[in-house]
Amino acid sequence: MLTRLRTGHWPDTAPRTMNSLAAAADGVPGRYLPYTPPRFNRMYPERSHR
Repeated sequence: MLTRLRTGHWPDTAPRTMNSLAAAADGVPGRYLPYTPPRFNRMYPERSHR
């Protein structure tokens, strides 16, 4: 988070990197897994403002 605040960009958020950072922080391995959400098949309906 500090890197994001200082630079305005997120650092590498790949699971391997996140797990390494977690292990370096407290010695406990992280549990980050690769995930790609499925494609959403339809658009969300627009909200009508009343």
